[in-house]
Amino acid sequence: MSNMKLLLLRSCFVALSLLLLSPIVFAQDKIVSFPDSTQLDPTIWEGTLDRFQLTHEGLRLNDSNPQKNSNQALLGCKIPNSSTLSWTGAIEFDMLPTSRNRIDIFLYPINSTRDAKGVFHTRYMVLSVEKEKRAELQCVKTSQVSPSSPLVFESREVVISNTIGYDFVKGDTNKLDYLVSFDASTSQWSLFVNCYSPYTPPRLIEVGTEVYRDDYQYQTVSWIKSKICITYSKSNASAVLIKSLGFYTRLLDPESAVPKDGSIIKDVMYDGNALRLLCIAIPNVEKASFHLSPEPGDLTATVEGTTITLPLATPLSVGSYQLQVEGITFEDGTLSPPERFSFDILDEGAETKDQDHPLLSEIMPYPEVDGTEFIEFYNASKKVIDLRNYGLMLRKEGRASKIIPLEVNNYLLKPNDYIVICAWGERLVEQFPSLTVQKIAELKSFPSLPNTEGQLTLLRLEDKATLETFAYNYKSYAPKGKKRGYSLERIDYTIKASESGNWKAASEQAGYATPGKPNSILQNDPSSVDKEKRKGISLKDIVKIILAADAIKGSKVRILFYSQKGEREAVWHHDQVLQWARSFEKGEETHFPLYGKRVPFLLYLQVREGSVGKPKGYCVPMLSLPF
Repeated sequence: MSNMKLLLLRSCFVALSLLLLSPIVFAQDKIVSFPDSTQLDPTIWEGTLDRFQLTHEGLRLNDSNPQKNSNQALLGCKIPNSSTLSWTGAIEFDMLPTSRNRIDIFLYPINSTRDAKGVFHTRYMVLSVEKEKRAELQCVKTSQVSPSSPLVFESREVVISNTIGYDFVKGDTNKLDYLVSFDASTSQWSLFVNCYSPYTPPRLIEVGTEVYRDDYQYQTVSWIKSKICITYSKSNASAVLIKSLGFYTRLLDPESAVPKDGSIIKDVMYDGNALRLLCIAIPNVEKASFHLSPEPGDLTATVEGTTITLPLATPLSVGSYQLQVEGITFEDGTLSPPERFSFDILDEGAETKDQDHPLLSEIMPYPEVDGTEFIEFYNASKKVIDLRNYGLMLRKEGRASKIIPLEVNNYLLKPNDYIVICAWGERLVEQFPSLTVQKIAELKSFPSLPNTEGQLTLLRLEDKATLETFAYNYKSYAPKGKKRGYSLERIDYTIKASESGNWKAASEQAGYATPGKPNSILQNDPSSVDKEKRKGISLKDIVKIILAADAIKGSKVRILFYSQKGEREAVWHHDQVLQWARSFEKGEETHFPLYGKRVPFLLYLQVREGSVGKPKGYCVPMLSLPF
């Protein structure tokens, strides 16, 4: 493995979908962009606007005070009417659709009546994601007192049943891209949904077409009202992300409605011997070209599965590079757009040589429903650090965000102290009452951290130098029985943040997070050895402790090995520990044995000196020991 790391920026020669650059909503055939710092305009939108939050990814459901069940979030707007209409959208949701957790996209009002009590009874054509696990077109009858009051669903009639595509699943992020079109002259409805295959690019395929004749009361009016209704339980109060909503006064071609940039390349990696392009589908490179500048120039590609490998004669030197890619096609012949990847090869050793900058200490990417995301920094230097000299960059799905300067109110970080960066300090204090406002720095443009996996990078604004970076797969650190609400803590500040083994989930005893104070792996260590000594503990130190205890009558020692998830993998009891320690002292052993195919994550040495002595514990990251 190379001691270099790659910082990637990406650009296309052709125009990319704006969906990837900013949250958008199409209205009246034009794009409306929402900057992170704005609110939904109440002159355009109606409904429960306070239950949505604008982020750089899109419009997220964000109910801060949900009930246990039967919550509703409504978002509606007026759109022009036409004899031909099309609706498109891209929605992601971290929940399994059920009768209690569903998404209903109200497309077209067929007819409406108002009873003597002033209640509106309306029949709508609706794209519904409900308990059948697939999106289907339904005619739904509802009643509602006012635009902001809850919708009451009275009846549902399936118009186009979905028997293709894929089932939505529990415990993962589900994606729905759709196109619905309506031709009033024939009363024909058509439904297209996304289809993901390893042999083809993401595309919309036809689910079905159905003629549905009825009293289309609204065909003569100049505008209609379209809306989305999300029904959810408390645990899913932030589980839905609306990436785009589209409306067109024409019948839209499914090929042009796919909310993707069409690129086959998902990510680029460098391992010292080759550049590797990770693709979303099996690529065809027969007519493709790959040019790296500055030299080595043109590269030859090989393909294995969905990975393109570009071998290098010699490792790349530290510096800036550009990889120009053209001519890759999907298996069905679809051309992936030409792209240019700009990246820096950095000396990873520089990441920890000088620690006169903030250090990534703890992150909370996926908080509980009533919680908030945060990033914690630690100052290991002997001087005060001004956070305004630094910025964050978030990388998700191979694409880097813009650099977000740390323009915070509480910007001075004292030596050996912690600061917690978040968007909403008040909510963070509610969740962690021991956290004081002096430890919080609110960032208005705080990035929305990916729930599943992403990469967080700290940069110096002056020269855009990368100081620290951490790429995480959130689920891989999950404590037993936890899906969300646990932070990821750094174990050792002298080991690079980019080492995935240098992170673990916060302990249950610490409440699964420790914002503003030492991480739980340090808090829970009962060792009498001070922190500086513990950081430098070696195998010889461990052996000395064991043999010193053995010299005291009645002493007991044991070693417990833990996985990255905090699960116990093995236990050495007294006799086994002594046998190993004595063999080590004689030079017969020089390392710990490897368990299975992976190194245990954490070693916990427990020592009781004498028959009545109080047990002592020594907690050591296994990364620092030889195997």
